[in-house]
Amino acid sequence: HEVVVEAPGAAFLFMCGDDDDVYASDGSRGLVLQIISQQQVLDPPLEIASGLSSPEGIAMHHNGKELRVIEAGSDSLLAIDRTTGEKRLVATDLLLMPGVPMLPFGYPNNVVSLDGAIYVNGDGANVIYLIQDEEEPTSNT
Repeated sequence: HEVVVEAPGAAFLFMCGDDDDVYASDGSRGLVLQIISQQQVLDPPLEIASGLSSPEGIAMHHNGKELRVIEAGSDSLLAIDRTTGEKRLVATDLLLMPGVPMLPFGYPNNVVSLDGAIYVNGDGANVIYLIQDEEEPTSNT
């Protein structure tokens, strides 16, 4: 095996990708990064979004234009445009537990996108949410 990207200081690093590109969230720095473009490692990685509150799980949306990113610090799911970095709130009040840096275990929150249906684990409530991606944000309450 070969190390292709180093992420010093990253408490949690989640990844997703398609045939040519790979994206990662860095929860400790509040970033979403593109780390591979057209099957080539980016050095340095390209910053897609910043200022996020503990981003964790990340998934490619079926439309191919956006990422779905769990923002554990705000109990939310965001849509982030891969090209512009524009953020849109998809769901709130998800009862998440942000990961705990420096422990041998954490509470990583994950997201899976399948043909418009989005599944998110809400580890603060021990549940799996099904979120239908709409333009208006949905709430768990």
